[in-house]
Amino acid sequence: MRKLFQYAILFASVALLVACNSEKKEDVRNQYYDVTEQYVKEELGIQNLDSVVILKIDTVDSYEYAQIMVNLLHQMDEEALSAYQSVLLSGDTIAARDLDIQIDEIAAAGEQWDMEVEATEGAAKTTRFYLITANYYAASQADQFYFFITPDGKIHVPDPFAEL
Repeated sequence: MRKLFQYAILFASVALLVACNSEKKEDVRNQYYDVTEQYVKEELGIQNLDSVVILKIDTVDSYEYAQIMVNLLHQMDEEALSAYQSVLLSGDTIAARDLDIQIDEIAAAGEQWDMEVEATEGAAKTTRFYLITANYYAASQADQFYFFITPDGKIHVPDPFAEL
């Protein structure tokens, strides 16, 4: 009988903990709902917004953010190199020169972010940003999007060139 009572208390404690965690998650979602709606309207330019649904909120520390920036710069480099090849074939020397400068800037920023990855690899994990995954619904259109929010609730638009 005593064991049954202990199991009942343990079960009640776990149920209470799960309920509290789901309430906390819902509170966080509600806290960031207005900022998410603002992001859709201002950054994505969606004006006929019906609703926004936050699907997931992840924490991002400095190391993870530096890796995201490195990946972003790799994508930018691939796109710039592809455009560079196209303008070389077309004979547009002015556009080729501009792209050459852009490729050099991407490489320099990539080196800086690589150093940031190395510097933060073993650092304590503290939240730098929250990564919000959400859907918006507008005029019979639905789309998923991602964006960053600072711990104090402000929208953060990543800029790998300005942040180092």
